[in-house]
Amino acid sequence: MRAHLTKDLAECLCRMGRAAEALPLATEALAVFGEAGHTDTVAPALLILGHALSGVGRHDDAIRTLDTGLAHVRVYRSKRRRTQR
Repeated sequence: MRAHLTKDLAECLCRMGRAAEALPLATEALAVFGEAGHTDTVAPALLILGHALSGVGRHDDAIRTLDTGLAHVRVYRSKRRRTQR
């Protein structure tokens, strides 16, 4: 899926210190995952978006984004535990 490649490219750009280039890619990937209902990939996309936001100096937005990602992980894990019982 193109969104996975876009997310991976955004992550690579963040790691290379090119957060400004990563930001629109991370935003695009997150939108696609959200629209498609891919709950298992939303949290990783939020993590990358949070790093990109921090990299461009938008620290308050980064914190909110990372908090949202953490909430997604908690919900996802809770659902997984219920289905494994």
